[in-house]
Parts: sequence; C-alpha cells; structure tokens
Amino acid sequence: MTKNRIIDLQLFADGDPVQGSKIIFALRQLSKQTEENAKVLAWQKEGSRSISKDADTVKTKSGTVRVPGAAEVEYSLTSLVAKGDTTYQDYQDAMMNDEKFELWKINMDEAGSGENSGKFKAEYAQGFITNIEESSNSEDFAELSIDFGGEQKPQHGFATLTAEQQEMAQYVFEDVLKKAAA
Repeated sequence: MTKNRIIDLQLFADGDPVQGSKIIFALRQLSKQTEENAKVLAWQKEGSRSISKDADTVKTKSGTVRVPGAAEVEYSLTSLVAKGDTTYQDYQDAMMNDEKFELWKINMDEAGSGENSGKFKAEYAQGFITNIEESSNSEDFAELSIDFGGEQKPQHGFATLTAEQQEMAQYVFEDVLKKAAA
C-alpha cells in the first residue's frame, strides 16, 4: 500500500521573492581602492551571476568516477549608456591593460542589522572584465554589456552604499519641505 505524502515545495522560502530591480552591481578597478568609491552603473537593466564547473570522468575497473574541476564564476551586466559618462571608456582601457577589478552584487532588499546596520547584503568578487559590448539600434537606447570573470570564491557580507550610489539605483525619498541651501 502506497501512502500519499504532501510535499511542501516552499520549505526554503521564508519570505517574499526579491524584485530584480533591488539587486544592483558596482565595479571598481582594484588599483583605485584608496582613490574612489565603487561605481554603480546608471540605468542597469540586467545583471546575472552564473557558476559552472567541469567534471572529468575517470574510467576505473568498478565504473566511472567523476572528478570535479574548479568552479568558474561569471557575472554579466547590461545598462544603458549615459551621455558624457567616461566610465565605460575607463573600463575598456583597464580591460585592455589587464587590470583587475572588484565587483559587488548588492541586494538592496536585504538590509543589515546590528553591526551591519545601514548596509545591504552583498557578494564580493575580484577578477577581470572579459568582454565589453556596446550596442545601439535605431529603436532603443544604446546599451553597454560587461562580462566579468571572478577569481577564487566570491565572498559574502554586507556593503555600504552612499546616498549617491543608492540614487543611481533608484531615486531616494524626498520630504515635501524645502531643502536648506548647500
């Protein structure tokens, strides 16, 4: 006799799904760590992270054994091109010169607490830009796509976003009262 079981497929889900617009990416040339904050690309449209791992097979007398290779982490970003922004040219020049970058994948929907108060859940990686593509067709805005290959394992923690960086991701709430002159 077979007993019917109800399987709760949502056991892993404690809360609401994360809206894709709440996940932003920031980049910085590693050599500029002491000079500037990471840059959040304006008008980000898409961002993704993929992890892949090849596995070789070894034939033995008892059967096949799989031997996993090293994990490869790849990030892809697409944003609209902003008029007058030299960031894209800077990144292209750095790519051509084999400069290492830092990348943050920041989830603005998951704010930190305690010692991480004022920060957001983030993933951090170092690596190289492996591809830059600018596309422009007659019906849409010009777009920039960047592929980033991470080295080693990405690290998880919490990242601070400046007001300007948050504004690049989405404008921030303003009160109805007039602002004091700067």
